[in-house]
Amino acid sequence: MPLYAAGQRIRGSEINALPQTYRVTTNQVINNNTNLINAVGLAFQGEASAVYLVEGLICYKSNAVPGLKLAWQIPAGLTGWGGMQGGAGPNNRIGDWNTVAYLDDFTATFGLTGDDTSWGATICSPLAVMTVGTTPGTIQLRFAQTTAQVSNTTIFAGSCLRVSRLA
Repeated sequence: MPLYAAGQRIRGSEINALPQTYRVTTNQVINNNTNLINAVGLAFQGEASAVYLVEGLICYKSNAVPGLKLAWQIPAGLTGWGGMQGGAGPNNRIGDWNTVAYLDDFTATFGLTGDDTSWGATICSPLAVMTVGTTPGTIQLRFAQTTAQVSNTTIFAGSCLRVSRLA
C-alpha cells in the first residue's frame, strides 16, 4: 500500500486500488433452515472485467449439528478459485484449524461444523481470487445451517471481508 504525504494529490485509480472492508454490524441468526440467506454487510459490487482478492474472517456459533454452510452468490461469468479455511471438528481449537476446501465453483457450499463446547464461537476464513466477466454485479456471501435443527446458528457482528482490486 502506498504512503501519501499531506497535500499530495491522489489519482482515482490509486483510490480504487485500496482495499475495501465490508462487515457485519449486528449478529445474524438462522434457525431450523438450510436455505441460504444473505449475510448482510458481506457483499460488494464487482465491476466488469475486474479481478479481486477476497479475504475474510467470519466468527460464528453453531452446535456441531446443525453446523454452518457458506456459499457465494455471483454475477454470471465470474471465474477464479477460492476456498474456506476453518475448523472442521466439534472441538475447534488452534490445532484443529485446517483447510476445508478449495475449488473453482463459487456457487458450491462449504460445510463447517460448530463447536458444542463452552468456547462460544468458531472462526473461518473465506479466501478467493475472483475475475468478473463482462457482466458486473453483486458478489454476496450467503449462509445457512448445514442440517436443519431448532438451534440458533449465528454469524457475529464484526465478521468481515477485505476486498482488494488486483486489475
